[in-house]
Amino acid sequence: MNVLVLGYGNTGAVIARDLASTSKANIVVADKRPLKTKQLADETGSDKITAEQVDVTDHNELTKLLRKDFNVVVNSTFYQFNINVMSAAIESGVNYLDLGGLYHVTLKQLELDDQAKKAGTTAILGCGCAPGITNILAMHGANKLDKVDSVYMYSGTAVFKKMTGVKIAYAVPTLLDELTMNAYSYRNGKIVEVPPFSEEETLRFPEPIGEVKAYKVIHSELATIPHTINKGIKNVAFRIITSPAAVSKLKMLDEIGLTSKKTINIKGVSMSPREFLEKYFSSLPRPKIKKGDEVHIVRVDVIGEKDGEKTQCTFDVINDAKPEWNASASGFVTGVPASIIAQMLAHGDIQLKGVLPSEVCVKPEPFIAELEERGIKISGALKCP
Repeated sequence: MNVLVLGYGNTGAVIARDLASTSKANIVVADKRPLKTKQLADETGSDKITAEQVDVTDHNELTKLLRKDFNVVVNSTFYQFNINVMSAAIESGVNYLDLGGLYHVTLKQLELDDQAKKAGTTAILGCGCAPGITNILAMHGANKLDKVDSVYMYSGTAVFKKMTGVKIAYAVPTLLDELTMNAYSYRNGKIVEVPPFSEEETLRFPEPIGEVKAYKVIHSELATIPHTINKGIKNVAFRIITSPAAVSKLKMLDEIGLTSKKTINIKGVSMSPREFLEKYFSSLPRPKIKKGDEVHIVRVDVIGEKDGEKTQCTFDVINDAKPEWNASASGFVTGVPASIIAQMLAHGDIQLKGVLPSEVCVKPEPFIAELEERGIKISGALKCP
């Protein structure tokens, strides 16, 4: 089994380490930055991983790499590269998966379904935590009900101890897009736009998590779940779990113009405020990760009917950071599902061809079992109000 992991950021590193520790795969990690095999071995503690350098925006360079007998490519680069990478994978006859397309890109990827089927390849969209775990649990809940009226999904990090420095859970460009682009909801059978970080909701989790706040942001679950859960669904929403203080700080960046893409010239250097923010935040050292400082939490509520009675199926997912991998709670729970699904795809456990959301092709039970083996705890219950 030969697996190519594109992108060696925080999540790509988790994907590579999980593949190395749970499979017999030969793993190649490729990034735009020059990497060395010895560097990867030292950082991951594995001699199964080798390094390559590739620019995913260079189609010829990427297809040349993909044609080196890979069973599957895991795309953990910035979501705006999804079309480039997925198209190259289909052309090269390599199965593909990614971490999500933030709604608009996901819709464009789905348009390549016929192309993937003709090539005999499988491309699975949204294989991280959210999208990914959220989608698969939504379908798992829907499978337990006769009718589905609503699906509500939540994901984010609960921090217990104050950290020094700036902690950004995922790619800075993605965070800034969530801050500046309208969110989408599926309401009464129609897609509607709402402002980013709006419609605050309060949730309660077991202690020590307690009460948390959640806000609507743009997410790719909304591009697929209204169409894949065919049981009369009328309402779908995704909210990110974060603190009101964090939301206030993010909104301030937008309000004072630091998310603007308009280029300005400072002492002969042309750069937009947003470009500066991306480079600045990306350059900051990561806070030291300790177990017990934070957990990542997910909740999926599926509401409908079973045996003629109104029924709600709720799943909660809670996981710690993994300091020995230098992985935050969110980085760990995003990278691990991608590794699991890559292994399912490489082993032939997923036979469907085409461009597919994760909820239509990943069987929930074995997927959940794999998560729990890695310490990601999932609880679920059916409730009849």
